[in-house]
Amino acid sequence: MPSPNPSSAAFLSGVTATSAGNAWAVGAYTVGTADQKTLILRWNGTKWTHVPSPNPVPSNDLTGVAASSGSNAWAVGASSNDSQAIAIHCC
Repeated sequence: MPSPNPSSAAFLSGVTATSAGNAWAVGAYTVGTADQKTLILRWNGTKWTHVPSPNPVPSNDLTGVAASSGSNAWAVGASSNDSQAIAIHCC
């Protein structure tokens, strides 16, 4: 299934599913020439939806995700500017 691409330079690096109707995928996308933003997508059994996510510094990347339900998922990664760890609770 096609997924939302917030830019032409988007990639996914982690995925998890709790059922056929609930999956999460994470990664990053580039805005302009340098700023990399976190990317979270959610599968509802029919289509992927882009879920808004925080970006604590200008360049961020999510690399892993774990979920126990459609309303309880955690994504992790790091900022590439200062190697700061990132942990985000999704929904």
